[in-house]
Amino acid sequence: MQAMKTMGWMRGLAWGTLAGMTVMAGAQSFSADEITRVQKFWNSPGRLESKMPEGLSGPHQVRLTTQGSLWLWALDRKRGAAKGQTPAPNPEWDAYISAKIAYDRWSAQTAANNLNRMAGYAEVDPGAMPATPGPIPEDLYFMVGEAPTMAAAVQPKAHRIDFGSGENYLLQDNPGLAQTNRYYRYAQGVRHFGTQVKKLPASQVDRLFDKAGISDSERRIFGAVSLLEGGFDSVNTYDTGFVSVGFIQFACLSKGSGSLGAVMADYKSADRRGFDQDFRRFGLDVDSGSLVAIKLGTGETVKGLDAALAIINDPRYAAVFHRAGQKSDGWRVAQLRVAKAQYFPADDSVNVALGGKEVSLHVGRFIRSEAGLATLMDRKVHTGSLGNLANAAAEVADRFGLDSVDQLASYEVEVIKQLRHRKSFLDDSGLSQPATIRAQKSSKSRKAKS
Repeated sequence: MQAMKTMGWMRGLAWGTLAGMTVMAGAQSFSADEITRVQKFWNSPGRLESKMPEGLSGPHQVRLTTQGSLWLWALDRKRGAAKGQTPAPNPEWDAYISAKIAYDRWSAQTAANNLNRMAGYAEVDPGAMPATPGPIPEDLYFMVGEAPTMAAAVQPKAHRIDFGSGENYLLQDNPGLAQTNRYYRYAQGVRHFGTQVKKLPASQVDRLFDKAGISDSERRIFGAVSLLEGGFDSVNTYDTGFVSVGFIQFACLSKGSGSLGAVMADYKSADRRGFDQDFRRFGLDVDSGSLVAIKLGTGETVKGLDAALAIINDPRYAAVFHRAGQKSDGWRVAQLRVAKAQYFPADDSVNVALGGKEVSLHVGRFIRSEAGLATLMDRKVHTGSLGNLANAAAEVADRFGLDSVDQLASYEVEVIKQLRHRKSFLDDSGLSQPATIRAQKSSKSRKAKS
């Protein structure tokens, strides 16, 4: 855009109105003709219909507020609790927060009842009026500020997106979340859980894993780490991931790039025609790992965070991801490739003190069992790192006087015991186990038979 400003003869022209010329967003572009085609497609009658979701007691429902969720998140950080951790209890604070949530939810249900009654719907019993929470404890106030309203009466909408030729997808905004969810940021965001990978036909999954170059052993590890619990077609645009898509929720995060940008870039590089059919013709693209989107109202092309916000604000774009996850082998295979590249630990390198000197080792050289690799992958998926693997390996090498990689590999089980995260894969009979484990089980079996 800066280049346009320096060209005097273009000054004053509206962004995206230069017929036949290229409209730029960084290094990525949509031509004016492409923008016109995309807008014409999406603005056709019937492409987007929004109405009250089925199964609700009325159009107004009680939901957690995004401001309340953010306040709870900020409080956790001030109290030193990272994601997934529970902060140390503070009876006075916890009692106030519980009372505040209860009172705000009762008030929100009362408001929803009044609004729904005027629309001809029956009321929902809000229960007895809870005690007012009273003033916020002074030390809590000075730590994180006044607590906002924690619940409100809102109007959730179900959005039906029509791609033509009988392709319809339904996505809902204002999701019903736990009343203390810390990660809710966009009420207009939508979600769809999709179909779990493990529930797809086995022949279809086999084909996708083969195309992605993932071995049977690696697939067993994916399954053990519960990576197959999600769906290729899942989408979430309401939380701190900004836009999260796919079977392990590849997220673009606040920069509008992240692992989601990596999946899109992988797909675009591997199959440009398929990518254009699944994304670009609907107004989405990727440039250097950053999302690119056409704002369907103005025709402006935006990138990175602005593209992420355009997707969050328009359920039609969320539906593009959902559709690709259901219909496109190329998009599914890209997800699998990136999941392996980003989370499978065998090719990661760590520096290990071994035989009196520090050496750089690929993890797969001394963590060779499926159980061991699953332990590390579980940790990497959940925390983003391999934890204290280097220290654990060095400690085992020192304790047993090991001075070679093969010797360290023979004591793999001792390393893995120190790295257990969410579950013990050393107890999973569906995975190959470290040599020591196999020897112990074999010995027990021989003793039982004798």
